[in-house]
Amino acid sequence: MLDTPYPGVNVELYEEAGWILIQRKVEDGDVTFDQNWAAYSDGFGTASPSSNDNYWLGLEHVYRLLQLGTDKLRIKVGNYCFIVYEF
Repeated sequence: MLDTPYPGVNVELYEEAGWILIQRKVEDGDVTFDQNWAAYSDGFGTASPSSNDNYWLGLEHVYRLLQLGTDKLRIKVGNYCFIVYEF
């Protein structure tokens, strides 16, 4: 977890190898993606590496990160990195 160097995000961020986790989707997770709008806006689930549950950072937090100049998106499925996109 980062004691966030990202001002204005106001949420603990899980970082792995320099990448901030935005979403994790697993089968049979306790937390489901069947959530209301407020949950998608604020985020849900646990990001910690010891958790193997579904996680979503939240639209508001993703928006704030992008406002800070975040300019790369990596989509990873399993052990495969499919896309690295630069804005």
